[in-house]
Amino acid sequence: MIPTVRDNIYTGHLTVELVGRIKKAISNHITNRSGFYVGITNDPERRNYYHYKNGKAHSEMVVMFQSTSNAVCKDLEAELVDYYSSDSRYQDLVINLTGGGGGMDGQSGPYYLYILLWD
Repeated sequence: MIPTVRDNIYTGHLTVELVGRIKKAISNHITNRSGFYVGITNDPERRNYYHYKNGKAHSEMVVMFQSTSNAVCKDLEAELVDYYSSDSRYQDLVINLTGGGGGMDGQSGPYYLYILLWD
């Protein structure tokens, strides 16, 4: 069965306060999970299906942030992967193999930052 896509979308300029709220929301989502992945896309439903079809075996996708700027989403993705990878409470849960912030060039927005969750 294809995992569900849920929205917990924050928008706006990425202030320190907004990034802090996004981190808190992600931390709440990943509590009692076996792993999570941070990514960006311009089509959450399509991307969720792509991950499912390519064997990610996640239980759900949660869309966390929306922006008209691809660069903003890339920067946020990189910041979040770095944050969770360097925090001993979460580093064993982060499934991202790279630092984040890649991909999604040449596609039209809006752009979304999402997390995949594993039970």
